[in-house]
Amino acid sequence: MRIAVLGSGSRGNAVVFESGGSAIMVDAGFGLRALASRLAAARIRPESIELLLLTHDHLDHVRGARRASARWGWPTVGTRGTLEAVGLDGEVGSLRAGAPIQTGELLVRCFRVPHDAAEPVAVLVESRRSGIRAGLVYDLGETTAALAHRFFGLDVLLLEANHDTTMLWAGWYPAAVKRRIAGRMGHLSNDQAAQFAARVAHRGLQRVVLCHLSQNNNTPRRAWVAVNETLKRTAFRGSVCLAQQDAIAVVQVGSRSAANQLELAI
Repeated sequence: MRIAVLGSGSRGNAVVFESGGSAIMVDAGFGLRALASRLAAARIRPESIELLLLTHDHLDHVRGARRASARWGWPTVGTRGTLEAVGLDGEVGSLRAGAPIQTGELLVRCFRVPHDAAEPVAVLVESRRSGIRAGLVYDLGETTAALAHRFFGLDVLLLEANHDTTMLWAGWYPAAVKRRIAGRMGHLSNDQAAQFAARVAHRGLQRVVLCHLSQNNNTPRRAWVAVNETLKRTAFRGSVCLAQQDAIAVVQVGSRSAANQLELAI
């Protein structure tokens, strides 16, 4: 499986999963021109995308969805709440949490998460050919035992590490915004990300990719240290890396024993 994070942060998110000639995109939070540029940098033809899945309705995840779907003919799916909030209900297919979606070699399942959006989900992608499993967990205020159970046994985990708690509460954001971010319907802190990563860690987990870092309330170093130091106390023997807003990170898992990463300029 090849996973290309085309960018992750408050200004746009999009991730492409490829396996056995099949490709899906999760979220399209960049404008059409930016999406085309980032796909080209990741060496992905837009026409190869077989499905666009939207995790939730916030602009940094759906900004280019309608135009990209029309331009490249991408079938688009999301929960009913997401599609209604984006204004795509009646035009595309809705999905139910937990129900599988198959496109070529890829099998996709979605699970509800707590976030201040209409009906947000985390995403589990599995290659039917190789058995490689990747999970995408971002834009949620807390994790649960049920979510950890569903995401155990992954080969790759893409996980939100949005903010450092100390930086958030000491920062310049209004108190109401701070409470929203730190609340149950907000975003995962570095410590919360570390705790979830530890709950799903096992010897076969090859790569943890930290996503959706705040530009104002976090630093790559703080996020990496929080998660990496916690994972050292588990069976995890892989590596921790970071997705960036303005760069592309590509993780390739060729077998259930090796993962490589490449960063590409845009």
